[in-house]
Amino acid sequence: MDMDMDMPPADPTVVDLPLSDPRCNTSDCTAFADAAAESAELHPWADQFKYGRWATYYYLVIIALFIVAYLYRTYHDRNATASKKNASQSPSIGNKLLAGGRWLAYRRIHFPGSSIFEIPSFGVLALLLATIVFLAACTFATRPYYRQHYKYGSPPIATRTGLMAYACTPILIALAGKANVLTLITGISHEKLNVIHRWVGWITLVLSLIHTIPFLYQPEFLEGRRHSHGT
Repeated sequence: MDMDMDMPPADPTVVDLPLSDPRCNTSDCTAFADAAAESAELHPWADQFKYGRWATYYYLVIIALFIVAYLYRTYHDRNATASKKNASQSPSIGNKLLAGGRWLAYRRIHFPGSSIFEIPSFGVLALLLATIVFLAACTFATRPYYRQHYKYGSPPIATRTGLMAYACTPILIALAGKANVLTLITGISHEKLNVIHRWVGWITLVLSLIHTIPFLYQPEFLEGRRHSHGT
């Protein structure tokens, strides 16, 4: 059966309306169809998938760095006995830097009530801050956040944050269990990974909210503003 035969004919009363006319809001209106096609070309939906890939690449790079650090630490510890043959030998510059890095990474912020808020160590805070800055840049650096008309397609900011939230799902699952592959390949205990797991959960929630709100905000607010300005 010819699919074109099942499609209703275009409404002749709206075909030649200008885009500023409120009735020009479907593909039956030539101006609307052209504007929707232009919007799709300028901000293609498929192009937003790169943000989900970037989020995945980001945490894969972080995991790779922790694996390298774990291998180096294992190698260093196995050779510690041999390096202690001369007890009077002063620590090398590398050992001093390693000790300083551990001292800084493991320190915590202490203030009245800090135990209630479960503030993580400086190392975890630095990782979280870098993650938040990266995801915020992916979310807000690219404009426009919305399309000129909500019927042109999904808001770009909603699409990319939804894909980034979806990209967080594998790492959330990997961090969830006590016996997990990340502990095996990084040497980080489940207790420490659980802190990261909770924060990744919060980050995923925020991304999901940023994904959802534009679908509610754009039709009600931007469409009304478009009509009020006659554009």
